[in-house]
This record gives sequence, C-alpha cells and structure tokens, in this order.
Amino acid sequence: MEGRGLTLRSKARRQRPQISAPKPISGPLPPNTRSPESGPSEIPTRERAPQNDATSDLVKRRYSTRFNSAPEFDSNAPPVPALPTQVPGGRGGLAPAAIPKLPSPADPNSPAPKVDLNALRDPSLPVDRYVASLLANASEEEIQKYQESLRKVKNRTSTDLQQNVYQNRTQFIKISKEAEKLKDEMRTLRTLMAELTTALGQTNVGNSPNPMSPMEDSFPKRNANRSSVANLESMWSVQLQTLWKTVEGSQKWLPAAPGRHIVLETGNWVELDSATWKPRRPVHIVLLNDYLLVAAKKRKRVDQSHPNHRGPVPTRLVADDCWLLNDIDMIDLGANLGTGQAREEALDRGIGRSISIRVGSKPFTYRHDDSSAKQELLATFRKTVEDLRRTMRSETEAASKPLESYGYMAGRHLSHPKKPESFDLSDAPRDKSDLRIDVDGKQQNLRWVEGQVDELDIDIALQRFEASVFSIERLRKLAKGLKGNTIAQDVINFKVDGRATRLAGILSRALVDKHSFPVATKTHVTWLTRLGFEDQARETYLKARSDVIGQRIRACIFEGDLPLYIFQISYVYFTLIKNTIGIYQQCFPSVMSSSCIRWAKHHLDGFNALLSRQLSSVQRGTSVWQKCLDIVYDHAALLVEVGVDFTDLVARGLEENSEGLFDGPRTVQPGELAQAPSAVAMLFNRLCRPQSLSQCLAHPAITSIVALSRRNLPAHEKLKVALFEDFMTYPDTIRTEIRDAEACIWTLCKAHMSDNDVTRRVSMDYALVAAQMFQETCQKPFRFIYCSGAAAERDQTKPLWFMQEYRRIRGQVENELLGIVNDHPGFEAHIMRPAMVLARDMSLRSLAFSLGPSVKLNDLAGAMLDLALKGGKKNIWENADLKHVK
Repeated sequence: MEGRGLTLRSKARRQRPQISAPKPISGPLPPNTRSPESGPSEIPTRERAPQNDATSDLVKRRYSTRFNSAPEFDSNAPPVPALPTQVPGGRGGLAPAAIPKLPSPADPNSPAPKVDLNALRDPSLPVDRYVASLLANASEEEIQKYQESLRKVKNRTSTDLQQNVYQNRTQFIKISKEAEKLKDEMRTLRTLMAELTTALGQTNVGNSPNPMSPMEDSFPKRNANRSSVANLESMWSVQLQTLWKTVEGSQKWLPAAPGRHIVLETGNWVELDSATWKPRRPVHIVLLNDYLLVAAKKRKRVDQSHPNHRGPVPTRLVADDCWLLNDIDMIDLGANLGTGQAREEALDRGIGRSISIRVGSKPFTYRHDDSSAKQELLATFRKTVEDLRRTMRSETEAASKPLESYGYMAGRHLSHPKKPESFDLSDAPRDKSDLRIDVDGKQQNLRWVEGQVDELDIDIALQRFEASVFSIERLRKLAKGLKGNTIAQDVINFKVDGRATRLAGILSRALVDKHSFPVATKTHVTWLTRLGFEDQARETYLKARSDVIGQRIRACIFEGDLPLYIFQISYVYFTLIKNTIGIYQQCFPSVMSSSCIRWAKHHLDGFNALLSRQLSSVQRGTSVWQKCLDIVYDHAALLVEVGVDFTDLVARGLEENSEGLFDGPRTVQPGELAQAPSAVAMLFNRLCRPQSLSQCLAHPAITSIVALSRRNLPAHEKLKVALFEDFMTYPDTIRTEIRDAEACIWTLCKAHMSDNDVTRRVSMDYALVAAQMFQETCQKPFRFIYCSGAAAERDQTKPLWFMQEYRRIRGQVENELLGIVNDHPGFEAHIMRPAMVLARDMSLRSLAFSLGPSVKLNDLAGAMLDLALKGGKKNIWENADLKHVK
C-alpha cells in the first residue's frame, strides 16, 4: 500500500464498478492459498483478478454488501469462534499478503548486512545512526559476522597503510639522495658562475687603466676574451705585482697565494679620528678576495734645490693596515643618522658619506666625498665576504667528503685517537680497488665495515657482551685475511682495537663488582681472554681480592683479647687466599698459576708481619703464645684444599726473631715503610676513640702512639698516654714526647650547643693551638688530620639558614689551618668533612640516618689513618670522598 493520497473519493470520474453478489466457496482452494492447518496466524485469502484500484474495490465491496433476509440459525450449531485481536504482521486490518515483508532475523532469505566501503570512506558519516539502522534487524550471528568483516577490513587497511609508508619512505630516501646530489651540482654550478663573473669583471679591469699607476699608458689594453683559468691566474699575478710596486710594504701583508686577486680599488678616502671626527690623513683602500688593505698617502722626499722641481709635491702609498675579511665588519654610518637637527649636523660634518671598519673592539672611520663610491665599496665588500664564506664552506665540505668512505671512520668516536695521516683519501677515488674487501665470497666496501662497527657500538652500549666479543673476533679475523689490502686492514684494526679497549674496561669493572662469584668471574675472564686482555683480567681480579683482604682486616677490631684477634685476622687472610686461589684455578689457564701463587705469598708475608707485631709482647712458650700459633696453623691448613701448602712459611718471622723483639716496623705492603710514620700523636673524642685507636694499634706500620688525654687509657705496648688538663698550653714534657711524631689525628670537638663561647674554645682554639705547637715542635714533613663537619662554611660573610655560628666556627678553623699550610712548607693539613657518623651497632636511629648522607665510623677512622700514613692529593675531603681515600 502506498502512503500518499489515501482517500475514498476519486479524483476523476470513472465508470462505476459492477458489484456482483457474494459467491459461496464450494470448490477447493486455489493452489497459492495457505491451508488452515498452517497456523492461526495465517488467514486464507481468495485469489482474484488484479484490478486497477484494489483499495477502492475492497472498500466499496465492504459497504455495498446487503443482507435483506435474516439467515436461518441452527440451534444445534456450535458457537461462533472469537475473532483474533490482531493479525500478526498486518496493518490496519489488512492481510499480510498485501504488505511488503521486511527482513527478519529468523528469515533465512533476508540479506545479511555487508560492509560498505564507500560509506565508510565518508568522513562525515554518522557512525551511531548508520550502525543502528544497518543492524536493527540483524541477528547476533549476523552482528558477529559483520564485526569480523570490519576487523578484516581494518587489518587489510593497516597492512596497506604500512606498505604505503614503507614505499613512501623508500621514495623519500631516493628523493633525498637526489636532492643532495642536486644541491652539490648547484653548489658547483654556483662556484663556476662566480668564477666566470669574476673573470669577466677582471677582464674589464685589465682593459681599464690602473688608478694607482701614475702613467696611464703603462699597461696596454688586453683582449676581452681572456677568460681561461691560465690567463686569469696570470692576470691576478700581474695585479699583485703592480700592487707590490705601487704600495710600499704590501708584499709583506699580501704575499702571493693561489687565487688571490684584487676585487676593488678606491682612492680619495680620508681617515677620521673616531672621537673628534677630524681628518687625519688621506688613504687608499684596496679590497681583495680575502683581505682588505688600507694604504696611507705620504709625501716623497725630493731635493728642493733641484732646478727641475716644479708643481705639487709627489706622494707615495704605504701599506698601513691589512685585515682578513672574516675578522672585520664594515658599517655604513649614514644609515642611522636619525631625524631633525641632529641629522642635519651629521650631514654637514660628512658622516653620511662615512664608513666604520670594526676590527674586534677597535673602530676605524673613513670618509669619501662621493656617496656613490661609498655605496660601491659597501656592496662589493658584502658580496666579497659572502663569496669568501661560500668558498671556505665548499672547501671544507670537499675536504670532508673523502673521509666518508673510511677515513671518516677513524675519527668518529671521540675516545679514540685520530690518525689522519693513515687514512687520507683525498687523492684516492672511492672505486679504487683497495677500498673493496672480500667478505664470504662477496665484494664489500668499507661502508659495510662501518655498519658492522655501528652494530658493535650498539652491542657494547646495551652490554650485550657475548655478541660484542664475537663481533670483534669476526672483524679481526676479516682484517687478518686482507693480506694484500693494507689500507683496509689498518682501518679495520684501528676501529676494532679501540672498541676492544673500551669493552675491556667495561668488563674489568664488571669483574671487580662480581669477583666473589666463580661463574660470573669465569665468564668475564673468558671474554677478556678472547679479546686479548688476559693480563689485564689477571691483574684486575687479584687487585680486587687484595682490596677485599684490606677491608676485612681493617674491620677486625682488637679489644684486648689477643687470641680472638689472632683468630679473626688469620681466618680472614687464609680463607680469602684459599677462595682466591680456587676461583683463579677455575677461571685462568694453568700456565698463569704462578702469578696467583706469587700474590698469595705476598699476602702471607703481610700476615706474618702482622702476627709478629701482635706477638712481640707475649712471652714465648706461654699458653697464649701457643694458642695463637695453633689457631694460625689450623687456618693455614685450609690452603691444602686448593693444592697449596704454605706450612713452612707461616709464622716465619717468629722463628727468625727468637726473642720476639723487633727493632723496626713490619709492613703489610712492600714500600709502605718508607711512607709510614714511626710515631703518631692522637687526640680523639668519645665517638671516634675506640675505632681509630684500635685501627692504629693494629696497623703494623705504626711503631708508637702518643695519646693526649685527660684520663688514662688501656695499656698497650705501642700506646703512651700524655695526661694533662689544659689544651691551651703544652709543657716541655709533652713537647718532648711528641717530638718524633710524624702525624696527628685530631677529632676533639664540641657538638652543637647553645653556648658558642665553649664551642669556639673547644672546636677552634684547642685545634689551632695544637696545630701551631705541632708545626713548631715536630719534624717535617708532618701531617695534621683534622675532623671537621659536612656543613662547615669557610665564607664568614655568607648568610646561613641553620646552625649559623657553629658552621662558621668550623669554617674559620679550616681557613686558619690552610693558612698555616701556606705559611710553613712541610706542614700538611687534611680536613675531613664527614656527614652523619654511624656507630658500629646499627640502631633504628642509625638506620634512619643512613638513608641520607652518612659514613660509617670504621670507614671514617680508616680514612683518617690512611691519610696519616700516606697523605693525600688535596686538603679538604668531603663525605663522598671518604670511601675513596687510598
């Protein structure tokens, strides 16, 4: 049924239809009708001939039916069934057959929704409404199929986009190369055009008379077609020779050089005083392609009594100044004169026809009577400077191009030394046969080597050590096979050796960090051996183990129990020696075992020296003596597990010195005795005293210690306590005791308190008086180790936000000590600036403070002891430097 023009009236008169009487259905139903058993929702319809106006026919038939007589009802007939409320699928009581069917989800014949690419390409497509209208009657399966189709379209579009990007990138690279090539050609063409323009200009100059020449006919006219390079060079040479003859001293400024020629000569200039603008002297300006020459006009000496002397006095040109064009600026003074009366005054004085030449910060002012001459000079100068810079840039680029093939590779990494003399290819073409190398049967140029080196740099940066070592081995093997190509062989070896050295340094640092792990140590040693740095691997590993032994021994504190202390140091020495030998045997070849045995013997000698010092005051044969020796021999037996027997060498010093007395110090490291002091004067506060004193007593290089104290200390053979109360005065007895001292560790100080006078007296006065006393009394050189603080401020005028007075007091002490160092050679002062000092027992408070800048007490004591023994390269040691004091 059409939705427009539904009416019961006919627009035009038509012939009234003839309505026939109803006909009973006595025969079978037509074949196109549905059977009644198909369902209650399907109403059978009679087939009738199509008419022109089906609606009108139905309506008229509805209203034209008449029943004149009432029908006869059978009383026994069943009741009439009720009519259905609504026929499914019908509209307004019409049969469903008269309505076009919409696609239904259950209808298998309905078309499934398809992806319309044309609709999706529309940028203004309302997506929500489009999807709602398209999938309104679709089933779940059809929605899933539609979604899968959209996903396939998306993937196909993404693939097409990626291919387009790759194609565009390739095209862009090709276009970039073509553009670069075109740029080079345009640059060459520009250079040739500039040379041609200059040649034509010089031809005209050669045909015109020289304005500097006193005779007009001295140079004949030249042919205007002399534009060849040879004739041009000859013309420039003639110009320079004329310039040398005309301007005295010009040859000194402007010697003969390839391509040097005169661009412009202009005379009748006057040099002005830059301050008063008064004329000084007439000058002549000569502009060359690389220099600007200013020649002053001076009178010639003539004999006034000569009878032929008539007319004006002749002049001569003398070279006065000559500057490189890149070093000067030429400014037009008439460009910024302003307006009004000031402009008129400037024009009257001739400033509008003046120029200023600035050489650095010094100006030179020149004026010409003709403004056109000034403008010509300015324009020519600017063009010449531009040409000079362009020429220099072209020469630089031309000189750098040969390096792109393989000479460029030699200087790409800044950490590698450059060898330009070994890789100069300025005279060799790129296609030369010695630039080609044979790689696995294929001819490659050194660009391929450059790519391999770049990949090697990436592997080293990402710490892919196995790949890096393999690449270095492969490139070395490649270079070794290039016996007939020495240039390529040198280039590859140079690049590979530099990378190998850098990689060996990285592996050495990693070896130091993981020297206690056998697997990691073996891996790093294997890499270093493959690189050819097995000696460096051996020295790095043994040095790291020596540092560990030193740290562990310094951590052992002598607290009065000698057997316990002997147990600690012997266990540390022999356990670390055993573990070191065991790991060394696993990681290094057997031919290098002698180095490890020599290293173990060296540390065993150090242990013997330390043991002899500790047992020097114990009587031989006593229970303590025997107990200490038993402990040492038990620990020395650990070395048998790694195939080393040092039983005969253990405690060798005790057997050689049967009485147990030693005239001199025993040293742990060779050569340390010459640097270590024989006596040390010490003064500690309550925090630093246990650690510092214990380490000093345990150190074999220190023979005696004098402690300045108000109270007595535990007795020790090395320790001598000097008791006195006033630290502002030192009697002669004290001075006598410390006369032989070679160092002092001073940690006496007062913590921050409200009474600044007490703080100043304890922290500053006591320290400065002691330093002056040590400087006057003790022998030289003498080291004064002073423990300051991390927040000390040497600038007494600087505003401070917290602990102002206390920090200034500390800074003033440092200033006074450094002043004593400067005034008295031989007196060394080392100032320690520790932050938060953490005690040995890590309490919760110490753990909280350790999160910030801090230092452990034993590390601080060890750093001060090392400076007292060996000194240092600087005077002030910050908190971060204390762990690196060697």
